[in-house]
Amino acid sequence: MNAARCANAPVLEAYPLDAELTPSSSSTGYASTFSRAGFKTVVRRVPPRPIMRYDLNATGVPEVVEK
Repeated sequence: MNAARCANAPVLEAYPLDAELTPSSSSTGYASTFSRAGFKTVVRRVPPRPIMRYDLNATGVPEVVEK
C-alpha cells in the first residue's frame, strides 16, 4: 500500500476468491482477507470472484508500515 501511495495511485484493486462460494484454492487471496484489510466489494460479475477496491484517498485510512 505504501508503494501505491508514493506513486499517487487513487485506489488498489483486487480479484480474490470468495471461499464461502467456491472450494477452490486461491493464489490471488481470499475476499475475507482483503475485507479485513479495508477493501470493499464494488461488483460481483462472477459470484465467487468479487472485484474489491481500497480507496487510498479516503480520510482516516491508516498508513501501512513495513517491517
